[in-house]
Amino acid sequence: MNNRTMIILGAILILVSLIMLISRESVVDSIHSKASQFYNAAIGGNKSALDQVFGGGRSIFNPDRRLMEESKRIHKEAETVDKLMNYGSYALGAIGLVLLLAGLIKQNPNKTSSEESDNESKESLFCPDCGVKLEAKVKFCPECGHEF
Repeated sequence: MNNRTMIILGAILILVSLIMLISRESVVDSIHSKASQFYNAAIGGNKSALDQVFGGGRSIFNPDRRLMEESKRIHKEAETVDKLMNYGSYALGAIGLVLLLAGLIKQNPNKTSSEESDNESKESLFCPDCGVKLEAKVKFCPECGHEF
């Protein structure tokens, strides 16, 4: 993976983690709201809808057990979603930060580009006559005797 890709991917992951943190509360609240609707329906909070669907007769003393269980299940799911979004956003942010920093560090090494090119040219010397790879500081080619 090249430096630019690491930096871009890191920035994207950090942004996604921030969006997850910002939207987490509204997502979880909407799930809890749905669970509350089931709870209210179970105890007879919405009489007209219950009369149409279940034929009425619900009260706080005689709740619909199916709706109560569904309400509890949805509340547990909301808690799970909350934890996943919370910890998942932290994990994505951390991974993004590591990628971003790694890309920036690899992009700016201690050597300058001219030093790197000098080192590369010294390390990869070849004899122009016979093509043998040479050591960095040789005066003659050990193969053909070409003088440098």
